[in-house]
Amino acid sequence: EPIVMKGKQTQQSLSSLTVVGDYVCFATDNGSSTSGVLTCVNLQNGAVLWSKPSDDAGYYWAGAAKVGATRIAVGDCAGKLTVRDAANDGAEVSSLSLGSAIKTTVVADGDDLFAVTVDGTLHKVHVASDGSLSEVRSVKFSDYSTCTPTISNGKLYVGGSQSGKGVLAIVDLKDFSV
Repeated sequence: EPIVMKGKQTQQSLSSLTVVGDYVCFATDNGSSTSGVLTCVNLQNGAVLWSKPSDDAGYYWAGAAKVGATRIAVGDCAGKLTVRDAANDGAEVSSLSLGSAIKTTVVADGDDLFAVTVDGTLHKVHVASDGSLSEVRSVKFSDYSTCTPTISNGKLYVGGSQSGKGVLAIVDLKDFSV
C-alpha cells in the first residue's frame, strides 16, 4: 500500500531514493520550492522511521547521498546542504550553506560530496568523521544547472545551460579544471 504524506500542503515526490540499511529516504516539495518533507521509511514493513518537514525550503529534484554507514546528505532549495542521521531519528548532524538552491541529487565519492547549485556551480564538500562539512573548492561551469553529476575515471560530468544553449561540462577532479 502506498505511503501518503500528510502535511500542511500538498507534496510532490520529485527526488531520487536513497537506501540506508533497511530504510529508504526520500524528499518531497510543495511544487514552489518553499516547503518540503524529508522522510525515511522501513523497507520491510512500510513504517515511517522519521519525517522532517521544512517550512523554509523544499527539496525539488533533491536526492540524498549516503554518507558512511548511517548518514545521508541532502540539499534544499534554500542552498543548504545537510547531513542527517538516517538510521535513528533523522537528527541534523551538520549543515553548510552553498549560497544558491540545490535542485539535484548530491553525489558522494569517499568522504567527499559533490553538489550542484542552480547558479551553475559545482561544489566539492568534505565530510569529516563527525559528520561536519567544509567546502573544499568550487567551480562555475554554466549559468544554470539542475543536473545531477556523475563521476567516472577521475572526471565529473554535469549538464547545464549557458546563454540559452545546452552545456556538457567535464570537470577534472584533480585540479577542478573544466
